[in-house]
Amino acid sequence: MRASQVRARIGRRLLRTVAADPGRPPLAIATLSPTPSEAGSDTVSLREASELFAQTGHPVTPRTLKRWCDRHEVTVLQHGRDNWASWSDLLEIHAEEVDAREAR
Repeated sequence: MRASQVRARIGRRLLRTVAADPGRPPLAIATLSPTPSEAGSDTVSLREASELFAQTGHPVTPRTLKRWCDRHEVTVLQHGRDNWASWSDLLEIHAEEVDAREAR
């Protein structure tokens, strides 16, 4: 593992950041473990997603992620005190919103 990679294990999912280009902030990606109980499921808590996005150099709070999910009509499920959404959808939303923020 390169020094630019940071890993977090959430259930059977391996979430990590990887530097795509030298000198640029790392990107957040997910690797799913193919297990019957998790097949097709890539949900992550907004809190955990926020922690991973902070490592990319483009931090965002869980509350902002929730607002972005509402704006982009992404389903958010509440389980206990945490809100959960699709990691794939959060990656797309984060990229769009960061690009829009930087274009201003």
